[in-house]
Amino acid sequence: MIYIDNVKIENTDSLANDFVKKWNSNENEFSFFTSGSGGEPKEIIHDRKTLNFIAEKVSDLYGNEKRLLFVFPPGSIAYATMSLLPCLYNTKNELFLEKFNPFSFIKRYMELKPDICVIVPNMYRVLSRKDNWKELKNPNSIMITGSDVVSSEIVEDFKNKGFKVRQVYGSTEVPPILTWGDDIFFDFIKDVDYYIENEELKVKWKCQKEYWSSGDLVEIVDDKKIKIKGRKNLFFKYNQFKIHPELIETIGKQYGATNNLCRMENGKIMSYFTGDMNINDTKEKINEYYSALKNISIKFPIKFKQVDEIKTNAMNKILRKQVFNV
Repeated sequence: MIYIDNVKIENTDSLANDFVKKWNSNENEFSFFTSGSGGEPKEIIHDRKTLNFIAEKVSDLYGNEKRLLFVFPPGSIAYATMSLLPCLYNTKNELFLEKFNPFSFIKRYMELKPDICVIVPNMYRVLSRKDNWKELKNPNSIMITGSDVVSSEIVEDFKNKGFKVRQVYGSTEVPPILTWGDDIFFDFIKDVDYYIENEELKVKWKCQKEYWSSGDLVEIVDDKKIKIKGRKNLFFKYNQFKIHPELIETIGKQYGATNNLCRMENGKIMSYFTGDMNINDTKEKINEYYSALKNISIKFPIKFKQVDEIKTNAMNKILRKQVFNV
C-alpha cells in the first residue's frame, strides 16, 4: 500500500505515480538524472533487471510488513530504489511518501510511528533546532541518515533516542542502498563489489557490468570499513596540502553551521556559512585533521563569513559558483 501526501497512489498524478505506471508496463529501461551540481545534469539509464535486483536486496534489508516514511525528491534515484521499488516488490510493506515540512514533520512522524524513516543531514540540522525535537522517539525503529558525510554527532543523537541508525551509500549510477551499517563509516553489503584505485572508490552492484568511478577519495578503517575523505576533483592546493572543501564544510556543520561553502578566492581560503557556527572550534578541528596528515603543526588562515543564505539546487546540492554580497 502506497500513500503520497496521505493520498493512495492510484488517486494522484505525482511523479511517483507515473513511475509506478511505467514500472508496471514492463518497459525495459528507465532514465534518471544526476543532480547537476557540477554543471549540467547527466542522464543515467538503468534496465529493469538491474532495478529489480536492487529492489529485491533492499526489500530483504527492510524485512516484511514494515511501515516506511520517505520525503526524498520524487526525481531522485533514491526515491525509487529506497522506497517505491521495494514496496512494489514486497506488497506487505506500507509506504508513505510526503513532502518535507520542517514545521510538521516531527508531529507527523509521531502519528505514523514508521519502522523505517530517512533523515538526511540537512534535514537533521533543521529539525534538531525545533522545540519539539525532544519529542521525536520511536525505540528500535530504523533511522536512515543518508549517503552524505554524516557526523558522529548525528549518529549518537539518534542512538541516544533509541533508534537503530543505518548509514547508506549510493549514486545515480549505482543506486542505493549499498551499505547498511550503524557507523559513520561504510561497510558494503555482500551484493556489492568495490576496489580502491589511487584513493578513489570504484563500486558496482554485482548485477552491473561496469564499475563506477565514484569521485570519492576514501581510506580503509577498522580493516574493512570505508571512510570518505572528500571529492577527488573538488580540492585546491595550499602550500603542500590538498584542501578538500567538503571536509571543511562537514566540520563546520558539526559545530553549528546549517550550511557551509568553502572555496579559494584570490589565493585565500574562504568559508561561507549560515547558522550559528562556532568558528574557533571549527578552526581547531580543521587544523588538527591536516596536522595529523603531515605529522606537523599547521594553522590554516581560513577566513569565515556568515551569510543569510547559501543557495542549493533542486536536489539540495550547493551551487558552488554563487556570489555573496558581503
